[in-house]
Amino acid sequence: MRRLLLIALFISPLAQAEFHNEAEVGLVNTSGNSQLETYNLISKNSYEKNLHKIKFGGHYTYGTSEGVLSSRNWDIHTNYVYRFSKRVGLLLGEIIEGDKFAGIETSYNTDVGSNIILHKSDKHSVESEVAYRYTVEKRFEQAKEYFNKALLQASYKFDYNKTTSFETKVEYVPNFDESKDWQLNVLSSFRNTINSMFSLKVTYEWKKDNLPTEGATAYDRKITTSLIATF
Repeated sequence: MRRLLLIALFISPLAQAEFHNEAEVGLVNTSGNSQLETYNLISKNSYEKNLHKIKFGGHYTYGTSEGVLSSRNWDIHTNYVYRFSKRVGLLLGEIIEGDKFAGIETSYNTDVGSNIILHKSDKHSVESEVAYRYTVEKRFEQAKEYFNKALLQASYKFDYNKTTSFETKVEYVPNFDESKDWQLNVLSSFRNTINSMFSLKVTYEWKKDNLPTEGATAYDRKITTSLIATF
């Protein structure tokens, strides 16, 4: 939590910047470590002013099956970019997350690196993030562990027209301290705008943890149909 506060203090000049907010509620179809239907709540916020941009948000997934807890995972995150030029920027990020059925009580992930805009036009945009990641991870009934990792991420967005868009993101996280403990995440979504406030979105998320907790599976897949309110 202290890392989040430090980043917040660093970007305090953005108090007068333009604010954008999205609130998302979705029905989730999940297979892998959890097999259920449940609700997914997501918040995305961003400030942007001149050379500064900060994103802040999180998600919470909770589900029960026949009165028994069957899914619970969450995250809160912040991401700050100071742009040196139109294409290259300094990246600072913090992600705090937990996943009961993946065996993770709490994981703190601190990123320092660069954000690079590879291409941007009216319809297409391609970005990448390359960063060093320091992780402090607490698994259930285990001591904390400390890891030196990297974050390699690429994202693509296609605006078909003013109402329809497609996005995909691929993320690879190698572990320098334990070479077998790498992660690969893929997130793809279609979005259709209903009016100036509401949109519908279908998201497919695929994750692989190459060294999962004992009793957990290496793969997670999630399909979400969401209603989004934009402010």
